[in-house]
Amino acid sequence: MLFHLIYASRATRTVDDAQLQQMLHRARRNNDRLGVSGALIVQGDYFVQLLEGEPATICQLYQEILADPMHDSAVQLDFSEIDRPHFAEWSMGLLPMTGDKQEVLRRQVGDAMLDPPTLDGPSASHLFDLVHDHVEWLS
Repeated sequence: MLFHLIYASRATRTVDDAQLQQMLHRARRNNDRLGVSGALIVQGDYFVQLLEGEPATICQLYQEILADPMHDSAVQLDFSEIDRPHFAEWSMGLLPMTGDKQEVLRRQVGDAMLDPPTLDGPSASHLFDLVHDHVEWLS
């Protein structure tokens, strides 16, 4: 049985590219070990992340994220059973929401869905469906 968990949070401090790469490296290493896949969207000070895996494992990871002082105002947007992982090839894919990528998604979904504080579960799931459709954007 596989589930995905989607949450949004705000960074408590500015995260530069080097720090983001360190976070990503740590997440990939841990997720590989745990059998978790997913994707992380970074937009300004906001993170929107999808985790895929066994329910107990991704719930434990989410608890660790809630306890991490880097995250503030974390909100769980969706926790649903899935047939198969969308991002199985990514222990953690990264999508910095900038420039052309942001504009393409904005044209497809409008401004509201690209505003992390206003996302709801269905909108967040749809956003990650679109990211999956543009998987070449992930790093």
